[in-house]
Amino acid sequence: MRNREQKADLSVQAVAGTQVVLLGMDLPEQQCPGLLEFALRREDHTEGEKYWLSGYKTFASIEPSPPPGILYSTRQHPIQGFTWSDFSAKPEHDYTYEVFALRGTPSNPTELEKVAVDITTESEHGRTHHVHFNRGAAASQEYTRRFGDKRPEDVGPAAFTWLSRGAAESISTFIERAAGRVGDCVLALMNLQMTRC
Repeated sequence: MRNREQKADLSVQAVAGTQVVLLGMDLPEQQCPGLLEFALRREDHTEGEKYWLSGYKTFASIEPSPPPGILYSTRQHPIQGFTWSDFSAKPEHDYTYEVFALRGTPSNPTELEKVAVDITTESEHGRTHHVHFNRGAAASQEYTRRFGDKRPEDVGPAAFTWLSRGAAESISTFIERAAGRVGDCVLALMNLQMTRC
């Protein structure tokens, strides 16, 4: 699903998959002087939660040496770029993302421009076809935050399940279903050949 919203000069484009929502923010260049970047607040209408999203980057003047794996609210340490991927989204959820352009100083960021966009994440299971993606390098920081600096083999099943994101399980289910139908397919082909003779 895709959706785009604009309010005054600030716009946001949201593109949703099953477990990731990509946000792209746009602000004309002449409006960027003094911009500290963007704070993001997400409302999950499915689970009834609303909170500021977090990231790893900080203002050096406020937090010069952030410990590895610690997350900081984007309200205090905004996103330092014009794109953001929310890897904590869940399938078949209705979300509203509020994007705030922050100005002022790092010690006192002020909300000025604001735009909100609604988006629904996709189902993991389509009507006819299913498309699955495992977690790749883009999610490596989240892996480290969850499991530390350990190989999946050392963590165990929890790491493999998280990395698979349903892909391995769906492949296994597909193979099991196909294996059960092989005998039926062979009989059908034999009957077809006999009919043609």
